[in-house]
This record gives sequence, C-alpha cells and structure tokens, in this order.
Amino acid sequence: MPLKVYSSKDALSNVRASAIAKWPVRGTVDDRFNGLARPAFEPGFSFPQGATVFTIGSCFARHIEDALSVHGFDVPTKRFIAGDHSSKESDVWMLDNYSVPAITNELRWALGDLPYEPAQNLLEVRKDLFVDIHLAARMPLCPVEEALLRRQRIFETTAFVRKADVLVMTLGLAEVWKDTQTGLFLNARPHNVTLSRYPDRFELWVLSYEDVLSELEQAFDTLRRHARADLKTILTVSPVPMSATFTGDDVAVANAYSKSVLRAAAQSIALSHDGVDYYPSFESVTLSDREAAWEDDQIHVRPELIEDNVRRMIEAYCGLSLETKELPSAAPLATAQATQDLARAWALFNDGDYDKALACSALLVGTRLEAQGMRIRAQILLKNRNPRGAEEIIRSAIRMRYNDPGLHSILGRALSAQQRSAEAVACFEQALRYSPENEHILKLLDRERGSPASASAELNDGVSSDSDPT
Repeated sequence: MPLKVYSSKDALSNVRASAIAKWPVRGTVDDRFNGLARPAFEPGFSFPQGATVFTIGSCFARHIEDALSVHGFDVPTKRFIAGDHSSKESDVWMLDNYSVPAITNELRWALGDLPYEPAQNLLEVRKDLFVDIHLAARMPLCPVEEALLRRQRIFETTAFVRKADVLVMTLGLAEVWKDTQTGLFLNARPHNVTLSRYPDRFELWVLSYEDVLSELEQAFDTLRRHARADLKTILTVSPVPMSATFTGDDVAVANAYSKSVLRAAAQSIALSHDGVDYYPSFESVTLSDREAAWEDDQIHVRPELIEDNVRRMIEAYCGLSLETKELPSAAPLATAQATQDLARAWALFNDGDYDKALACSALLVGTRLEAQGMRIRAQILLKNRNPRGAEEIIRSAIRMRYNDPGLHSILGRALSAQQRSAEAVACFEQALRYSPENEHILKLLDRERGSPASASAELNDGVSSDSDPT
C-alpha cells in the first residue's frame, strides 16, 4: 500500500512550483547542501518556548535535550538521577534506548501496559550481583536492591511523558538482541558476563521494515492512551552510526540498512498519525561535508551541527529568531599532511619505535589532530610506566576532544595504574557512553571492577585497540 498518492496534476505542480523539489547546483545561492546541509521542512504544528519536552531514544536524544534545555525548555530527563547513591549528571545515559523495541518496552513498563517482572529482567550473574539486561552493557553489576531502585527511577522519569507538551523520539538501530525466554527485545548487546552465564538465552535479530513499523505503532498506541490528547511528536532518526555490527557485514553496509529501515518507518508514522512530524536532522548531518559534520571518530556529530539543527527546529516550531552561532567551516579541517603524519606516528608506535613516534606526533601540534598526537604520547608514557605523566597529557587531550572514547579509556588505564580504581571505572564508563559496543573497553571495565590492579595489567599487553588511529 502506498504511503501517499498524488494526482498527475498535483505531482507536476509540486515539481514546477517548488525550488526544493530538485537538487541545487553547487555554488549557487540556492545550494542548501553547501558545506552544512539544511534540508527544508514544513512544521505541522507549533509549541511555545518553555514547553515541556520529553526526549526518548538513542544517545542523539541526549544531545538534543542538552541543546533544548539551554534554550529554556523544560526537559524532565535532564533531572534524572539513578539512585540515592548518585548525583552525577552522566546518569542520564541510562535512559538511552538504541532500538525501537527498547523505546516501546520502556513506555509500556512506565505507563502500566506491560508488567515489569524483576525475576525475568534482573539476572544474577555473580553471587549477589545482578545485571539489568535492558540497560546498556556498560552498566555495573550491583545488588538487586540497587537495580530495583534504578529501575524505579527510570520508570518515574519515563512516566513524565504523560504531562509533556512535546515528545522528541530519536530512532537509533534496527540490529537488536532478543531474550528468547521472555520474547522481549533488549536495548543493546547483553553484558559479557550475562552472555557467559546464559549463552543460549539471547540471539541477534536484524529487524525488517514491518518489524520496526509494528513496534512504533505499539509505542504510539501506548502514548495515545496515556499521554495528553494534544501531545505533539517530533520523530528523528539518529545520524550516529552503529559503532559495530554483529552480522559479519561491513559496518557501513549494515548501518545503511538500519538507518534506511528506520527512516522509512518514521515517514510512515508521520504521514499516518495526527500531531506527528518528521524532522530531517539525519539528512542534515549525513549530507553535510564530513569534515564539518563529524568528530574524528566518524561516529559522533560535532556539537555545532547539533546546535544548528536544534536552533532550526526551535525557530520553525516556536516562531522565534535565535542567534546563529558560528558553525564549523566546510573546508578541510585536517590537512593531508597532518593525516599522513598521524598515520606514520601510529605505524612507528605499533613497531615499537617510540622515539620516532614521539617526534612524528609532535608535528601535529596546532592541527585539528593535535589530540591524537597527545594520545600517542600518553600511550608511550604508559608503556614506560609513567602513568602520572600520561594522565596529565590525556586530560589536556580530552579538553580538546571530550567525546573521544579512546582518550577516556587511556585515562582510565593511567588512573588504574596509580591504584585509583573508582576514578578509572568512571573513565571507562564515560568511554562506553561514546562507544557502547567497544569490546576492549568493556573488558577493561570488567577487569577494573573485579580487581583494582587488573586494568593496569594492560600496560604490557602489547598494542591495544586504543592505538587504533580512528
């Protein structure tokens, strides 16, 4: 069944009357894709500045809520605290829902449509230590009481959607894990220790368009019965690609399928439901110049572009004119020479020629790749058993590239080598916030939690994934 049917007269009128119906010529004043892409869109509703906006979905939703709160909107998820033991702002990552089924599960649990069964979803994997299989694998093992408190706080926060004026839902992945015992899909890959303890309980599913659409319909059915009748919804697809695929395919191919399925399902929902718009942040990021749009890990979006998209959204839906901040240039931000110097520095490091690697990394000072050069120098200091020096350098690098998981991982190793285990765990958890499926960092985190000295043993393990120049 078609999503929409146009008469021949309307179809011809659309293409003749609209400048946005055709691709613009590069370099012309109408080129809305020059450097930073700004696809046109027409809001189907409006809402006032200061409205209560509930955000749900993948990690890109966290970036959206950060930008919304800066512009004076009430964002309930920003007030989330996991438990009495914690007041960390970073707790909010526990609300990440990477797949559509995970969004549906959380809404149904929080709003009472689906009974939450602790015995099925909180599994004891070590003596008196439990894992919440519906949270990201980087979640620490804990006593069942703490896991239940965390769950209660998540449900309480999610239930704020009942009173929201606006819902921003961000779709992340179509490659999901399924619990064959309960029939529920998980949020992300199960914890290593969970897979070890229950090797036959979970399996990987690559969802079809029909699967995704069915889950979205179920989520909107739940919202229709429990949220405000006048709730407005902005659907987005996260431009952040999957960091790894478990299918054996090239991650680029697997990611293209995943995003395509989500994008098609989002369009269907927006066309078939009143009060639901699709906002093209996915197109804005993926059609922008790569150097201007992406951080060096080529996974995370540069904050300036996120801010630009949120600003455009607010201006369109709220009828405001906000100050436009300076955006990154579309010109290449890392010269070919700097890229070659970085590649040579890593090659020398991997060959064990640390003196030449240091000299080569020094050439990166003053370039956009300077933090990567500092990363190499910190690695060398760890090899030379100088964790304090490595800590100083890597903290400076993090100030330049705050969302680089490799930098946080190296800082964790440096702290572990100084017997500062609690700080090391926090660093590994922060690294996993930016790279949730990174097996190497997950292993470091598990070892650090098991033994204060364990992660520092990595210093003599040879080259780790931290030395990957990407």
